[in-house]
Amino acid sequence: MPYSVPQYIDVEDKVAGPFTAKQLGWMFAMGATLLVLWGLFEPQAFWMLAIPTVLIFVALAFYRPQGRSLVAFIGSMIYFLFRPKVYFWQRPVPSAKDRISSGDRKKMEESKGFKVRKQLDAQDLEGFAQVLDTEGMEKSARIAELLEKRSLSKK
Repeated sequence: MPYSVPQYIDVEDKVAGPFTAKQLGWMFAMGATLLVLWGLFEPQAFWMLAIPTVLIFVALAFYRPQGRSLVAFIGSMIYFLFRPKVYFWQRPVPSAKDRISSGDRKKMEESKGFKVRKQLDAQDLEGFAQVLDTEGMEKSARIAELLEKRSLSKK
């Protein structure tokens, strides 16, 4: 085999020990943030702010919900929150050649060998719904006729 195919291309390279470059970046950012907090606040306030800061940065570096980085996960959440959630279906405007009268359409379908669809009325639909609801235990005579016609027309 002249060429080797790379495998595990979705696994990031380890830079220092078991840590990737992104994880090290988050750890350095955490250290810089803690250094700034140490310089700005008294020791008690520093510790109150340091614990949540460490938890946030450790989560950003190591926590992977649903196999994605936490940063990508949060980005997807923000994108979901701010994009519109209501979609409106708009019927496409038919072109001139699509506007054929129903009589002309039936003639064209019959001349090309297509079968014309038969319309079902509300009573037939209710009968089919009843058959489906009762899992085939109860059938009306009209539904039995329609099913027989359909099976005979397929043969």
